[in-house]
Amino acid sequence: MRIISVIDVENGVVTDINSFAIHEEQLSDDIVEKAEELFKKKVLELNPELDDDIEEIIEDGFYEYENETICGVSLVWSYVD
Repeated sequence: MRIISVIDVENGVVTDINSFAIHEEQLSDDIVEKAEELFKKKVLELNPELDDDIEEIIEDGFYEYENETICGVSLVWSYVD
């Protein structure tokens, strides 16, 4: 089974994890799309001006924003037997 997770970090501390399990019998494209949409939403909450660059950020799987705090969002793949 594969798992795709959207992980929020603030000042080096994980503040939220949303994981999506992908079973072989499921349509993985639908699950990946849900995870990518959540990642996109969280990135744009940190910096709404990134809408034009969002596809590249999704490909990178990571975005970090520094203001009063350092916030980041990651899109991470895991594999479980």
